Amino acid sequence: MTIGFVDHYKKNVRIFEYGRFNDADIATWTRQRHTHSTFSGHLWLTLPSLEIIDFTLMSTLADVQKDPEKLGKMIVSHPDDLEEGLAYHPLIVSEGFCILIGAIRFDMP
Repeated sequence: MTIGFVDHYKKNVRIFEYGRFNDADIATWTRQRHTHSTFSGHLWLTLPSLEIIDFTLMSTLADVQKDPEKLGKMIVSHPDDLEEGLAYHPLIVSEGFCILIGAIRFDMP
């Protein structure tokens, strides 16, 4: 599991940025545990081949950009093959971190 942010530029103009966070955010997450109001990162899977599998970005963009064509689509690509200007910025690579902050839980009812 990879945590980071995604941005997209066209002709040096930022089209969008999603999920950016900083060291202060990480400190808050580890201190207070995860809630929807405190977590601002973006999660995706990165394979050993470095290919990205992103189940949620396109649906998020469909909502934000009011573009129903993107709804439900996935990104499955090597970073070198992404749409021009689209960039993933991995900052934390660890499901252990997600468990630590409470973003992943294994509670059994």
